[in-house]
Amino acid sequence: MIGRMLRACRLDSSVFELVENDPSYSAEARRVVLVVAVIAATGAGLHSLSIGVEAALVAFLGRGLFVWFGWVAWAAISEWLGTTLTAGEETHSDMGEAFRVLAYAQTPWILGAFVFLPRVGWALFLLAGLWVLAAGTVAIRQAPDFSTSRAVLTVILGWVVMLAVFIVLTLLAMIVRAALGGMIS
Repeated sequence: MIGRMLRACRLDSSVFELVENDPSYSAEARRVVLVVAVIAATGAGLHSLSIGVEAALVAFLGRGLFVWFGWVAWAAISEWLGTTLTAGEETHSDMGEAFRVLAYAQTPWILGAFVFLPRVGWALFLLAGLWVLAAGTVAIRQAPDFSTSRAVLTVILGWVVMLAVFIVLTLLAMIVRAALGGMIS
């Protein structure tokens, strides 16, 4: 598993091709995302520890859930986009393929473990995000057998959709929190 994660970080298309074509990697793909989520969440928790233990716990849970649900949402959105809007004649894929390849593409989020480092933590987090996008592009190129340009388009559209969903959910959470706060006062 670690070897395949490292290959995914090196943007080795053969590892994405391997996991795309073999459903037996589905359980390992979930473990990859779980490991990445816990490591990234630990960094977020350490980063917030100076504010307090409660803030650290919230950051840990938030980042862990963000990585896990981000993977699920990205796979679902990319699969839909890749088989509808950006599909070509050669396109063929299924949800399992998208989940597997994009699980390994999450590996660079491990850099999130270092977000607590002064002066460089934010840069490492930004680097991780860009690296995940690059790995996702390679992964998506392999899963539906896309050209690189179609994979880039699918990744960009997928992240725009995910960002819009994230903003809507954040706004809804703020509204609910305000409403609950008003009820408690």
